[in-house]
Amino acid sequence: MRSLNILLETAMIVPAVNQIEMHPHQAQPELLEFCKQHGIILTAYSPTGYSQVASDQKIVELAQKHGVTPAQISLAWHVARGTSAVPKSTNSERQKGNLFVRCTTLV
Repeated sequence: MRSLNILLETAMIVPAVNQIEMHPHQAQPELLEFCKQHGIILTAYSPTGYSQVASDQKIVELAQKHGVTPAQISLAWHVARGTSAVPKSTNSERQKGNLFVRCTTLV
């Protein structure tokens, strides 16, 4: 946030997007709130959080409960928070799965 505060002191145009590493194990709620207050959209790189998040017991349980993958749970988490995500995969089946995200997955 410090860098954004410095930028906002002198910027004539507020940035539209701030891309950061963000996933369920690195939620960054203070930065999310700061960006919301300033109209800046947060976009996550590494939004599914590597293998540590994919193997997190709670995420695995939610995925099983809703018949989706752990990656889809993580992506739905982003959508539910109002952030965007840039998932990366070289696997075409995972790419297709990343497109099918239901916000209701978290309910």
